[in-house]
Formats: sequence, C-alpha cells, structure tokens
Amino acid sequence: MQENFNNLENHEVFYPLSVDEALNILEKHACTKYAGGTDLMVQFRKGKSQPVDLKFPVIYLSNIEQLHKISGNKEYLQIGSCCTYSEILQSSLVPEVLKDAILTIGSPSIRNSGTLGGNICNASPAADGVCVLSSLDAKLVVASKQNERIISIRDFIKGRRLIDCAENEIVQTILIPKNKIFFSKFEKVGLRGSMTLSKLSVCLVVVEKNEKKHFQLTFQAVSPTIIRVAENEEIISSKFIDFSLFSNIYRKHFSAIDDQRSEREYRENTAILLGYKLYKQAYESVFATKKEL
Repeated sequence: MQENFNNLENHEVFYPLSVDEALNILEKHACTKYAGGTDLMVQFRKGKSQPVDLKFPVIYLSNIEQLHKISGNKEYLQIGSCCTYSEILQSSLVPEVLKDAILTIGSPSIRNSGTLGGNICNASPAADGVCVLSSLDAKLVVASKQNERIISIRDFIKGRRLIDCAENEIVQTILIPKNKIFFSKFEKVGLRGSMTLSKLSVCLVVVEKNEKKHFQLTFQAVSPTIIRVAENEEIISSKFIDFSLFSNIYRKHFSAIDDQRSEREYRENTAILLGYKLYKQAYESVFATKKEL
C-alpha cells in the first residue's frame, strides 16, 4: 500500500517508524490514519491518481514494527493493530475462531495487506473480525502522547463508521482475554463466500465465568453496530431455551436495513436461524446433551 501513497504528488504523507513518532505527529497534525488501506486499493486499481475520499495529510502506520507483534501474558493475548490478516493466520497463539473469520475476508492479496486494526477502525456494520472479537470479550489499547486507555471493542464502536478514537490517538493493541474456551464457532452468510462483504455473520463463544459456562453470542450486520446482549446471555447460559423464546429475546434488538446485499426481513430471519443453530450446537457440545430444534 505504501507505494500507492508514494505516487501521490504535492500531498503530505507521514511514515513513522515507531509508536512514539506516530503520536508526536498526531499531536501536531490532524491526519487521516491508514495501515493496510485495502478500502483504497480498489480505487487505485481503477486508475485514479487520488481516491476521492482520501483526505490529507495522511499518516501511514504499517511501517511501525511494534504494531505487528503478537504476544501474550497470563491475562491476555496481545495483537498489534497493524498485524495483517496473514500474520494473524500464521500465529499459533491466535484462537481458531478468529482465524476462521479471517479466512472469509477477501482474497489472499487482501489478507496480505489488510489489518485487524483497520477492520476495527473502519467500523463497518459488516466487519467479520469485529463480530468474533466481541464474542471473545476483546479490548483495545488506545494510545495518545499523553496516556493510554483500555476500552472494550463494543464500547469503542459507536455506530456505522463511528469510533471512540480522538484525532491524536491510535489503536495500538487488541487484547483478547485468555479464558478457557469450551466452544467457539463463526458463521457467515455472503454472496460469494470470502470475496464479498457479509450479508450477516454470527459468532458464539462459550467460556467459564464464575465457575459456570457462559454463552457469548454476537450478531453482525443486523444493526448499525454489532449486537451482543448481556441480559440475554444470562438467559441462554442458565438453561436451554426453545426457538420461540430465543427469537423473541434477540429479534427486538435488531434494526437491519434493506441494502444491495439483502433485504431487512431476510437478514433478520437468517440471523435468528443461524444464531439458534450455533446455540444448539454449543449446548450439545458443552453439556453432551442432544437437543431437538
């Protein structure tokens, strides 16, 4: 992606090599932040010398080695925000359910450039990585020159293309708690598999909380932001519930729209069916008890 920025004449583009350098630049300049920049690639490939939505100055973050690290401590798996999808796929530390979602994102060339931090900060209602990170209880380290703060991914994304990130801040690290996982599965409905945005996706992760199995279910692309409902998780974790109750407690939180990918009614109905299928599979797997649909 950097070579595309290099071809832009008469515009200011910054290429920091460290987090400190990047934060110093952002204290002085209101920059558009880019890493993989895969959302711009299509416009460059169409022959445009400058994408219409590219606002200058630009700060290109993917040269910062620190933001490409994947490591862990006793509490969290730590993924640098500029780790590409391909780098994440190659790590033995990353949960398989996140890898499953990444494998549905674009082509290999997109996965070689696209970053998990970009997927988060783009705040698309159809961001598959965000769906999984929500069910994994992920948090973000957001840094400025003055301080660092930790925020849950669900609080960070405020709406469609809206995030809780100031002009002088960057997302530095994605934190995934090292909970024991008893079940995890991601499923996506799209037009042509991995080569398109989701019509919708669902992720269910079962972990242990307070010595009990806790079902963490996220729906994506059925509202402007991801849907995960704490009070519903208490219900679905306490006992196996039937389809009617499951549908009633989740559907009221949906606010899907009609768009070029699918109609609202189809999207909401499919989300409920897919969510309940994962719920049934998880319950049978965790408790070794066969349940009828």
